[in-house]
Amino acid sequence: MTPARRLAARPFAARATWRLAVVMALAVTLLSLGGMGLQYRLVETRLMAAQERLLSADLDGFAALYDQRRIIALRQAIDYRVAAATGEEMLLLLDRNGTVLAGTVAGWPSDLVTEGAGFAVDPARVFSDGRQRWLAVARELPGGFPLLVARSLQPVDDTLAAMRRGMLGLLAALLVAGAGVGWLAARS
Repeated sequence: MTPARRLAARPFAARATWRLAVVMALAVTLLSLGGMGLQYRLVETRLMAAQERLLSADLDGFAALYDQRRIIALRQAIDYRVAAATGEEMLLLLDRNGTVLAGTVAGWPSDLVTEGAGFAVDPARVFSDGRQRWLAVARELPGGFPLLVARSLQPVDDTLAAMRRGMLGLLAALLVAGAGVGWLAARS
């Protein structure tokens, strides 16, 4: 091979090496992001299940109190919870006329309606009050007393947002690393 041909072949080989490195970097990046996407869904599912279990435990506690002393016990229990409010729960008990008997909020959320009776967690609904999302159960107790028990989804949303930021950081790091390796391979 003549020296002129060797020089002409070298840039082509460098470009081919660069293209191969880019393809490999993209493949690794896509596989990594695919795995993180699956992990994201798994974490989201488990966090929502944990919030449902907390909501179910709240409802079970209120059901036990209701069985003992009816509305009076619920009202007292909600008042105690209001005194120790953490901002992670929304509780509201109304009388038959819609007057607040006890609660952490001043009124019933406009986009939420009572569904069913009793203290079962199903169906639980996700709704937003404008500031944050909530997982809620809205029931009408015997005698026409609406009860709202909700758990904040802010911890879930914060965790998932942190995961998304981590995924974007990983994407950037993998692309930079792949480009760097490709550049080094093309230069050698």
